[in-house]
Amino acid sequence: MTLTRIRRSLTLIELTIVLLVLAAVAGILVPRLTGYTGKAHGSAGAANVQEISKSIALFEANNGSMPSGWDNLINDGDNTVANFLVDAAATNPFAPTALTATTAASLVEAGITTIHNLDNAADNKTFNPYAAAGTINLTAASTDEVATLTAAAQTSLGLPTATYAVFGLGARSTMINNVITDAPVHFPEGGENPENVYLRFVVIYNVDGEKARYVGVYALEPDSGELKSVGAHLAEFYENRQG
Repeated sequence: MTLTRIRRSLTLIELTIVLLVLAAVAGILVPRLTGYTGKAHGSAGAANVQEISKSIALFEANNGSMPSGWDNLINDGDNTVANFLVDAAATNPFAPTALTATTAASLVEAGITTIHNLDNAADNKTFNPYAAAGTINLTAASTDEVATLTAAAQTSLGLPTATYAVFGLGARSTMINNVITDAPVHFPEGGENPENVYLRFVVIYNVDGEKARYVGVYALEPDSGELKSVGAHLAEFYENRQG
């Protein structure tokens, strides 16, 4: 009887020790795994942004114009910014803006002659976000709505005040089968599902001049509305590396 009680007591003590050890190991591993995820996100994002930027430059060198066939980040039904780009609680860096004679001519002069409107009701918000009849063939007289950077977003990115048109690099870009094989997907820190959220990279053009000027490629974080450049991704990588 006494031996049985001792045996049970020892078993409970051993179990308690095992649980304490597991809890300690978890306390060490979980932060490290989180850091690894952050580092992977930062390094992959930086690499993709750099490669897309190089591909745009290569396309222009090969074809004498900027790529076309961009995703126009506008819902075809009501000419508002598509509602699946940024979480409702986040600050949206985009605003719908009608093209003017200057901005339309600027895009056309650069070779951007076709854009594709999106559809808030699309079944897949990343791989097939397009409106059924949403293709727009731009001319110098076009007055269609495009997404532009808000004043706050311009300040956040350190850009001088101007009109910046923002487009997505999607499946209908003329870059595909020319300088890239497919449109890359950005996987954000929040782990959003590409079926429900637009997870393409975006490209920004200054359209105030005679010819649209390429500004850069950015990754859009849906949960915050932040536009991340190469530098921002690298900063994230090193921050997680130090952690």
